[in-house]
Amino acid sequence: MRPACGPGSVGTVREQYDLQRRTLAGREHAKAKELTALGFGRVSRTTVQRVPLAYRKQALWGLLDRRTNRASSPTGRADARVVAAVREALRRRRGRSKGTINGLFPLINQILEDRHGPGTVPAPSQATLYRLVTNLARPDELPTGPVRQVPASVDGRAFTPATALRPGEQVQVDTTRLDVLALFDDGRLARPELTIAVDVATRAILAAVLCPSATKAVDAALLLAEVAVPHPARPTWPDILCMEHASALPHQRLAALDERLAGAAARPVALPETIVVDRGKVFVSAGFTAV
Repeated sequence: MRPACGPGSVGTVREQYDLQRRTLAGREHAKAKELTALGFGRVSRTTVQRVPLAYRKQALWGLLDRRTNRASSPTGRADARVVAAVREALRRRRGRSKGTINGLFPLINQILEDRHGPGTVPAPSQATLYRLVTNLARPDELPTGPVRQVPASVDGRAFTPATALRPGEQVQVDTTRLDVLALFDDGRLARPELTIAVDVATRAILAAVLCPSATKAVDAALLLAEVAVPHPARPTWPDILCMEHASALPHQRLAALDERLAGAAARPVALPETIVVDRGKVFVSAGFTAV
């Protein structure tokens, strides 16, 4: 004779499930042991109670593992302060060269220290920061991975170094955030951003602009103005930094053309014929182009 399978069924009731001999708690314990022995893992009495209750409330939907349809958060369980710092770092990088994901980590840690104080927020791991940057960055602003090696040639044309024969023939402009801390006028410590103009012919830095935050179009325009005018030598500088002591520059001839060069620093002064920049938002802006 087969065992009983439910209300109204016929057959012999197993002793551990006999309603007359076993309490509800005893029957639940017996079912938990039976399911464990059948290979369902370590089943507890609580599970035996929960599953029938869920079935009565939601039918088959109540028997599903809710973890399979749980909506996931792009930030997971990350500290809200770390998430805010990642968003701020992405905002500051927006419109500039994307760089690499690893290059954002020092900026994120610096933002955390500026906002909450050194050591207040536990330093997140690189894996956590990598996941947050990947999930929070927009597709058009997602930094790249490690620097990719560019092939030696494209379409059969080999890359050749830039050639310039006279000052100002080609000037290259670029921006980078320095890996040092600077004390600003408002008393805070942060990493400044340096924008320089390098003359290809002389390998000289024609001008440099140091900014406490992201470089703006007005800063880039000031850089071009610095390129075209003499820079006065400061009283504390050694003589070797003055133009009159630079053997590579015709100081006497230049000073005869412009008296401002008499006390100028030893650097070329030129009106750039060609300016080479990357596709940073600052350098393709209408303001920079107009200047």
